[in-house]
Amino acid sequence: MILMLAAGLLLAGGFAAEPQTKKEPEMVSFKKKIKPLLKRRCGSCHGSSGSLNLRSYKSLMKGGKSGKVIIPKNSAKSLLYKRIIGKGGARMPRSKPPLKKSDKDLIKLWIDQGAKDN
Repeated sequence: MILMLAAGLLLAGGFAAEPQTKKEPEMVSFKKKIKPLLKRRCGSCHGSSGSLNLRSYKSLMKGGKSGKVIIPKNSAKSLLYKRIIGKGGARMPRSKPPLKKSDKDLIKLWIDQGAKDN
């Protein structure tokens, strides 16, 4: 009886279920995804003029008069993310429709992945 039970467990996949491995999301590319998004949705106000320039990775990471806007690996403390979700001050973009959820999620993921210049 015990042998039959053990054989049944082995045939059914063993004594314990295989742990489900969570698939890591693909790395978000600054050059392919984030930079074009920022240019399209934020560039008219945060281009070459104004205190916060979002045209390049270097200028984005430098920040503006409010300080750094990106805290790598910490979207919750990153002013850019907080502003696009409407927390930490006026929602951005201020005089335009809010970013789509998918765009907000993409920026959040990029920051949480380390905000790499890739």
